[in-house]
Amino acid sequence: MENLILPRAIAHVYGGLLYAEPPKLWFVDIQDDKPVNKVLVDAHYTHGGNVEHQPNGLMMHIDNWIYNAKSSARYQRKNGKSIKESTRFRDQWGISRDNFGRIYYNNNSTQLIGDYVLPNTSSKNKHQLISESLGKRTINNNRVFLLHATAVNRGYIPGRLDKDSILINIPAACGPVIYRGDKFPSTYNQNAFVWAP
Repeated sequence: MENLILPRAIAHVYGGLLYAEPPKLWFVDIQDDKPVNKVLVDAHYTHGGNVEHQPNGLMMHIDNWIYNAKSSARYQRKNGKSIKESTRFRDQWGISRDNFGRIYYNNNSTQLIGDYVLPNTSSKNKHQLISESLGKRTINNNRVFLLHATAVNRGYIPGRLDKDSILINIPAACGPVIYRGDKFPSTYNQNAFVWAP
């Protein structure tokens, strides 16, 4: 595919490719490694503004819905038709899940945020406080331990750097991944990795 403008997120699903080209979300079938049958899934996937603050992720989940970070929408394809539903807003910079179906995401200054229950289940139980099961900080300390001073996002903010100009807390967390593979030793399985550029 060529000449896409600011493609934002991709997912290989349903035998094709789901991709965001703001403000739209598209799906194309893949035949012989070529895109065919381009279909508009959502004309309003993003809502303008800074590309930094647009939905991203497109993660297929175990409930057969596709979830996003920086969005309160989820998507599914049934009988050849796309469905869009409301779901809980999940923060800013990427989305991942563990083997139990718990979703994880983050924002600039919080390494990892998680939901303790499967998506859209808390709203079905009138006795469960949503605030107790969703959007929980999984790491209370966002301290980073750099070996030396480096260029820092917003390093001019008081309290961002220590006396030696070394970053104190994470200022740009993104791209959380719950490792579910088999290439690293088993002790890495189900651990979180978070980018901190």
